[in-house]
Amino acid sequence: MASNHRVVVIAGSIEGIDALARLTNGLPADFSAPVVAYVHGMHDNLTARLIHQKFDGSFTLKVAFARDGEKIQAGYFYIAPVGQELTFTGVNTLGCRPPTEPASADHLFESAASWHGSGTVGVILSGLGKDGVRGFKAITEVGGIRVVQSPSEASFTSMPSNALMGDDVQYSVVLDQMNGLLHDLMAPVEHENARF
Repeated sequence: MASNHRVVVIAGSIEGIDALARLTNGLPADFSAPVVAYVHGMHDNLTARLIHQKFDGSFTLKVAFARDGEKIQAGYFYIAPVGQELTFTGVNTLGCRPPTEPASADHLFESAASWHGSGTVGVILSGLGKDGVRGFKAITEVGGIRVVQSPSEASFTSMPSNALMGDDVQYSVVLDQMNGLLHDLMAPVEHENARF
């Protein structure tokens, strides 16, 4: 399923929050797709304060906690609110609600694949567990792109290692290379749109 609507969806972890902050801060302000992240393990006020501290500063992208029904746009980095399930309910439209089952990045990835098709770029960063692995399969099925932080540099290797074992990941790179890779992955769409 082809799509002209690109979106980057990220599975992060409260244990690997530094990786998410580093990646976000390295993307340029004119990055040509919205970036949306679900942080695994963010379920109480203490972890919420940690997230606010990490992202309360000078970032190239505008940082926002996602709201139900929000229309997302390029140049923004959206984070799932504490205790909320974050999914896509339409093209470039987010839904937030209390989860009926344990919330996960898998739901975000699967809904992104459903609405954005091959325009979906999934990213799994340092963290504990398997979050994002099932969602990667949905992105694979629609011809989207899968990127994983190299376990060799991840502080917590479970999430990236499980992603590499569970799916045909296209790119496994260190964080210092990931910003450039994501920018390059957007470039063909920018050139294509420029022709119209």
